[in-house]
Amino acid sequence: MHDFYSEGDYWWPDPSNPSGPYIQRDGLTNPDNFTAHREAMIRFSQISGALASAYLVTNEAKYVQALAPHLKAWLIDAETKMNPSLLYAQAIKGKVTGRGIGIIDTIHLMEVAKAIEAVENSGVIPKSEIQQMKEWFGAYLEWMTTHPYGIDERDHGNNHSVCWAMQAAVFAKLVGNQEVLDFCKEMYKKVLLPDQMAPDGSFPLELKRTKPYGYSLFTLDAMATLCQVYAEEQEPLIQYQTADGKSLEQGITFLFPYIKDKNSWPFPQDVMFWEEWPVRHPFLLFGGMAFEKENYLQLWNQLEADFDTPEVVRNMPVRFPLLWVSKNKLNWKHPLPNSNEQLQQFISEGFVSYKDFGAIGDGETDDMDAIIATHEFANEHGLKIKANDNSTYYVGGADKTAIIQTDTDFGSASFIIDDRSVQNRTAPIFLVSSKLQSYPLDGISNLKRNQEKLEVKFPAPSLITVTNSNKKQYIRFGLNQNNGASQTDIF
Repeated sequence: MHDFYSEGDYWWPDPSNPSGPYIQRDGLTNPDNFTAHREAMIRFSQISGALASAYLVTNEAKYVQALAPHLKAWLIDAETKMNPSLLYAQAIKGKVTGRGIGIIDTIHLMEVAKAIEAVENSGVIPKSEIQQMKEWFGAYLEWMTTHPYGIDERDHGNNHSVCWAMQAAVFAKLVGNQEVLDFCKEMYKKVLLPDQMAPDGSFPLELKRTKPYGYSLFTLDAMATLCQVYAEEQEPLIQYQTADGKSLEQGITFLFPYIKDKNSWPFPQDVMFWEEWPVRHPFLLFGGMAFEKENYLQLWNQLEADFDTPEVVRNMPVRFPLLWVSKNKLNWKHPLPNSNEQLQQFISEGFVSYKDFGAIGDGETDDMDAIIATHEFANEHGLKIKANDNSTYYVGGADKTAIIQTDTDFGSASFIIDDRSVQNRTAPIFLVSSKLQSYPLDGISNLKRNQEKLEVKFPAPSLITVTNSNKKQYIRFGLNQNNGASQTDIF
């Protein structure tokens, strides 16, 4: 009674043998098949996404309090929780009690995982219960990466393999499984993108299906969502391109005209639900932000968001953007100089200031958005940043990070960092990174305390990071207590 169960959508009674095994009619959904568990999971996902998003917008505990009973019922309470496995998904009468491709049903647990990430530091749900929820996802991740059904789904090809990687990456990020995160990233680079995308950006495996339009949209959504898991990395996966030019941007470029004007679609129409597509697809949001394409974002914003056709809902597991995109990233379109002349002035001077992008510096107005915009502009144009002398910049508790990739001089300015209502205590306010590729440093077998010289040559002035995994540093008390991190030295 704790097992998830569903029946394959495209399987029907055999007219020539009504009591015998079902037969397949690809793309045609049998309305009599059992879908109640899937519908319950979708409702769980919608509740989780809506309440967690409301908390992110308002910072009000009541939304987390409303969410907690649902999380506990599904993931903790012994009487009601779901088993962390999928042995009986997409069964076929007279043929199989479950299949590997049934794992695609749990794409609707992704926004549950993202909701847990969003509220875990709210202080409303006890840490012990958050840990139990993560243990549930850890157990399910272990099952889907080791059980024969999971292996079958991983290697199935077409949208099923993409959805396996998408789910595995989301769940791995929640539970901190770096091994699976690394595997899914490499799977995208070496298998999914090169094997499934044609040079023109289309998906041949989906175009030959009976619903080529819907499946093409679904696959691109899944690839974009997989990439979004790695959006905060120094080298975002969404920017990756194969040696022969295949990329997510190429996929969006291919489909975009047919979303703006579906009637221009040059392939056969879908056998079912042709009229219900397109809707507000996440690849337009994620791609629009990553590639700074205003037309992608405008189209995304114009498309239907309140869809209720079961087939569309089933294939749209990403419904709540705030769970996937930090607030400062949603405001990616920073204020640019109001004229080309001003832009050239900044470039000739070689620097910009926070004031140029709207910072007040009075110690009361939250200047974080202006600070972020200044660094984004400086990073893009290779300009230095000079804070305004004697200014006091107030930084609130929102989850926002300024990326520093150019020389930055704070001078005599000061910062008030208000941590009374921090949304994410682990998020940095400033993150210093480099546009240069990192490289492994060969030729050093060990380091000693007070060592003064390294017998190695560097290609350029470099920042060296050394990690000693044999020595752990701990924070044992307070909000930042942890299980130990490897000692790291930078020089």
